[in-house]
Amino acid sequence: MTALFSAKPLMTFLRDRIILPLMRSPAVTKAIVSRTSQLGVNYRDSELSVGEKGKVRPGDRAPDSPCGHPVTGEQSRLFDLFRGPHFTLLQFGTEVPGLAERLDGLYGDDVRVHRLEPGPASRRYGAGRGTLVLVRPDGYVAVRTRSGDAVADYLRTISGV
Repeated sequence: MTALFSAKPLMTFLRDRIILPLMRSPAVTKAIVSRTSQLGVNYRDSELSVGEKGKVRPGDRAPDSPCGHPVTGEQSRLFDLFRGPHFTLLQFGTEVPGLAERLDGLYGDDVRVHRLEPGPASRRYGAGRGTLVLVRPDGYVAVRTRSGDAVADYLRTISGV
C-alpha cells in the first residue's frame, strides 16, 4: 500500500514499473485476492469443528451453491438458507427421522433444518445420501456426520441445553 500511494520517486518507480504491470496478470490478481479476502481461512483444528472429513470439512467456510428451496421448491442458494443468526443443518438426500422435531423442541429458530435433494449442493459438498452438515451462524461448517446424535451432542455441548 505504501508503494501504491507514495509520492517518493523510488516508490513511484516501483509502482509504475513493477507493481502495476504485475497486477495486470490474472494469476497475480487471483493470488492477491485470495490472500487478502480471507476466504481461505479455516478452523479445521478447532474444538468447534467435529466429524467426518470430506470435500468440505468441519472448520471450512461453508460454500454457496444453487439449490431448490426446501420449503417452496423454487430456485435458491445455500447462502440464503444460512443468512441470519442461526445454525443451519443440511440433510442431504434423506431425513434423520425425528431429528428436525427434536432440535426444534430444544432450540426453536436457533437451528434451522433443511433437507436437500441430490444436485449441485450435494456435489459441491461431496455429500452422499444421509450426510448431515451443520453450519454455524458465522458460515463455517461445525459438524459433518451421518449421525443425528452427533449433531444433537454438538449443540448440547456448546449451548448447555
